[in-house]
Amino acid sequence: METSQSEHAASLEIIPPEVIEIIAATLSVEDLVACCGVSHRIRDVFGGDNLWKRYCDPELAEYLTTTPCKVNPPFVSPETEDSTLSPIGSWRLAFMRENHLWNNWRQGKYKKEELKEQKLYGFKNSPITHQFITNDIVLSPSAGVLEIFDLKEFPFKEVIQPIPLPVKASSLEWQINIMDNNVVAIFSSNVQVYDLDYTTGLHSLKYTFFFEESEKLNIKEVTELEREFETRNIIPLFRGFRIVEGKFFVGVLLRESILHVWNLEKGIKLKVEDCPTILITDSVEGSGTNNLIMSIRRLDTDSTTFVAYSLTDLAYLPFKVKKNGLYKFVIHKEHIGIYCHNSIEVYDYLTSMLLIRYPTNHMQLENPQFIGDNLLFVSNTILKLFDPVTKCVHSYLTGVKWFTVISKKFVHAITHDGVLNRCEINPKNLFLFKIRALPLGKDFPFTVFGTLGSCRNQASTRCFIQLSGMGSILHFW
Repeated sequence: METSQSEHAASLEIIPPEVIEIIAATLSVEDLVACCGVSHRIRDVFGGDNLWKRYCDPELAEYLTTTPCKVNPPFVSPETEDSTLSPIGSWRLAFMRENHLWNNWRQGKYKKEELKEQKLYGFKNSPITHQFITNDIVLSPSAGVLEIFDLKEFPFKEVIQPIPLPVKASSLEWQINIMDNNVVAIFSSNVQVYDLDYTTGLHSLKYTFFFEESEKLNIKEVTELEREFETRNIIPLFRGFRIVEGKFFVGVLLRESILHVWNLEKGIKLKVEDCPTILITDSVEGSGTNNLIMSIRRLDTDSTTFVAYSLTDLAYLPFKVKKNGLYKFVIHKEHIGIYCHNSIEVYDYLTSMLLIRYPTNHMQLENPQFIGDNLLFVSNTILKLFDPVTKCVHSYLTGVKWFTVISKKFVHAITHDGVLNRCEINPKNLFLFKIRALPLGKDFPFTVFGTLGSCRNQASTRCFIQLSGMGSILHFW
């Protein structure tokens, strides 16, 4: 038998690598694993990095390689010092790590660490504004200070000295954003940019400005800014829109028709741009690619108009869609989903191309959401996914009443029979879909994902949840 296998392996070894890649492309991951288990020679052929890299997320692979696994049982490499087999390729090993992470999600395995054990004032008083600065570092705002903690070890270590805010207002009156190693704190029309130095643990106020003015203030200390607030009699109430998109800030005051565009890296005002008069019924959102979408709702004409603005070119894009009635939208990169209660349309707003128009016929309790680069929505109580690349619609789960995306690959959906389902979507193969029913109450931490007070890091390895006024970190790796 071994002789026969060796002969097959030898014949495979003379096949050019590009042909092996073509063969491997027709195989599933399970098939590749089976091939690697036949013999060490066939493993050498089908264990190559060029075959396994396609199944991995490069950023996640790098992160998992250097991050210890907290969840038991931890990931253990199958390689041993006394192994006689050739080394496992780095990308196959990366796939094993990723699969270990996703298995923890599938099986509901996590390690929970209570923030209340450290009696952190900031964590207990900010229900909605916790944010991950990196995969391992979280920002916790309170009534008068911003606290920044490293989550790799418990008790959590404070890596930056607390940042005092010039106004001790409710966290709901502050808008906090992250820009690289900077924290952007916004109160009323004032914008503050703080630089973080993880080496020294220090922070500094780089600059601050009132976005409707033409220049930044000559202020470098929070105490000076506090006096400036008192002099100007700044009040918490703000009416308008404030968006941080990449290195840009855009502000517009309610009932005005001017966009104020700032460069946050340099603290300079780039442009004052005319726009439709902004009312309380309108909306402005960023795409994650230095573009804005504005939704302009006009009651007198019962219409909703969508326009796009490029912060890179500081100009409006040709894209413009006008709909009769009330429409909302969701945006991700170059794609926008425009929807109402009975239909959804997806456009590439960079080219103004309509990719799909699809009936929904459903009074949705949850808005359409992107998972990766694909759009999830409900049509006739069926959870569907639209792939903008292939323009295909995949049907996944029937009887859906509510859903929310909880990680890179997982969705929670409640069906009309009251069952909570954890749905796994494979971004590498959208035809592969798995569903696991979760009885409500027995897997409670998962039910709060996507609700008030929860967030996760980019790698989907850690989540913050808020329960009964206390914060917890759930580690899935």
